[in-house]
Amino acid sequence: MSSSPRSPTLITARLSPPGQMSRISDDQERILEYNFGHLTKTPDGITLEIIAAESGLSVEETAKWFQHRYALWRQKEGLPPNSGRVTD
Repeated sequence: MSSSPRSPTLITARLSPPGQMSRISDDQERILEYNFGHLTKTPDGITLEIIAAESGLSVEETAKWFQHRYALWRQKEGLPPNSGRVTD
């Protein structure tokens, strides 16, 4: 039995702006945006659970939204989208 070398599979993720995410309602997006702008851009686990409960989304969906929104914010600020945190 000979095994042929496999070529690596390239996996890419395409992120769409938060307003284009079809599973999030306007009310959910408003809650998420408010928390992003007024509370934290990088919520911890407990904060994510609270925001998820407020918005009616799962913790995973909420975390993914914040990761995506944070990357967009960093790009808008002229920073790399996914390198370390911004500190003052």
